[in-house]
Amino acid sequence: MASINKTPHYNLSQFGDSPDDKPSWRGDYTGDMSKIDSQMYRNETDATTATSIANTAKTTADNALSLAKTNESDATTAKTTADNALSLAKTNESDIAEQESYFNALGVTSQQTAQSLVSTINGKAENTTVTALQGTVTALQGKVAGLSDTTALVNANKTDITNITANLNALHANTVSDAGNLYNTVQKLDNSNHLVIIGDSFSTNAREDVWWANLPENCKHLEVHNYAVGGAGFLQDSGANPGNTFAQQIDKAIADETFPNDRVSHVIIYGGYNDWSCGKTAEDEKSAVRAAYMNAVSSFPNANVILCFGNIGMANGVEKYNTWKKWVKVVQGSLYTNGVPFVQSDLWLVGYTPTVFEGDGLHPNNIGEGVICSHMAALIMGWQTSGEHLIIQNGDSDTMNYVEMWYNDLTGIVSLYGKQSPTGLTGTGQQTLLDLGGYPPLIGNENNPLFGCAWYMSGGQADKVRSVCFSPVNKRVYVNIGEAFTDASTLTVYFNCHYHI
Repeated sequence: MASINKTPHYNLSQFGDSPDDKPSWRGDYTGDMSKIDSQMYRNETDATTATSIANTAKTTADNALSLAKTNESDATTAKTTADNALSLAKTNESDIAEQESYFNALGVTSQQTAQSLVSTINGKAENTTVTALQGTVTALQGKVAGLSDTTALVNANKTDITNITANLNALHANTVSDAGNLYNTVQKLDNSNHLVIIGDSFSTNAREDVWWANLPENCKHLEVHNYAVGGAGFLQDSGANPGNTFAQQIDKAIADETFPNDRVSHVIIYGGYNDWSCGKTAEDEKSAVRAAYMNAVSSFPNANVILCFGNIGMANGVEKYNTWKKWVKVVQGSLYTNGVPFVQSDLWLVGYTPTVFEGDGLHPNNIGEGVICSHMAALIMGWQTSGEHLIIQNGDSDTMNYVEMWYNDLTGIVSLYGKQSPTGLTGTGQQTLLDLGGYPPLIGNENNPLFGCAWYMSGGQADKVRSVCFSPVNKRVYVNIGEAFTDASTLTVYFNCHYHI
């Protein structure tokens, strides 16, 4: 007999309440043990299999996780690389044209051609080299993509560039330097205002703030050509550098091919003192001055030739100045007689002594250069012109009291200078030194402003004279005496005044 009641899952024998249930201990037990054994074996086998599968799954999951982390790092690196590439692309926009030439040389015109180059490299290069080149090409691919707009713009401008190049070639402007030189040449051709300077040490570059280097802005359009040499004159050559008389300087200017003679607008001839100081006679000087002036006029047909004759002040002493004035008067009188206009530049620095001179008492300092510059600028710009002539001359500067008056009939400027010994003056305050009422033709009226008054004194008690002035209205030269004279017998007053009619 066997048990009727069975377990629901494995069908094992159970004791029941039914009288018909008669289990067989031997049979049921043996059968049940066999079932249990078989099932436990199957369970063990399945568990082992499941564990293996689980372990495999875990390994797979771990590997997947590791790969994911690696991919995440690679993605971050790739993003950083991309950001850097973008930044580099933006930074290197100005170099795109150069980069494009590299791509063209490699045959890389698109991403497809770039990839083709990668494939070619992969097939021929070592693995390490391939990796490095791949990175480079990949970076270049990004730049290729950004070149499309630039390439289009370049292509659009090729025609303009070709035309511009043709024009530059026609002008022989092959370099930036060539173009700059061409521009300067054109500017010179368009500008006819060239200034030629003939002279001595008063016009060279030997001193700081030389007058012509500081001409005002109104004169800056002039291109200066300076041939002045220290020690030179109309007759006197420069001992240290021979071949530079004023006549020879003019010849050098005429022969200078850096500018056309007919485009010279101004010629300034400034000097004469060196001839006098070296013992040249007034008669010889007259001929040399006139010849130099006429040569300049004929050689520079469109130029205003300005003859500034003389350049001495009183810093070397009154007697030396008087000797010079006697010599220069002869020369100037001849110039006026022969129709040669001149400017009494010898008067410019008189009365400023010694503040306008260097220690040698002859050459101007920076202040003196400024005085000369103002006069030269007035001459260049037409505010003052040549054309002075003598209208009053009385006395001899070497032996007695004298007075001279020069008049510029082009500008209306009157220059008055002279020497007087104020014997008989008494008291203090304003006293009449000289009454010019008897010297016709004196030009002047109540509206004539006095714009310059220069004076110098020598002899005993000179410090008692405070100032000197001239009144065109009263036609008198006045002195202002600060302290009464006790003995004025050796006192001499020199004066130099200018006014405009």
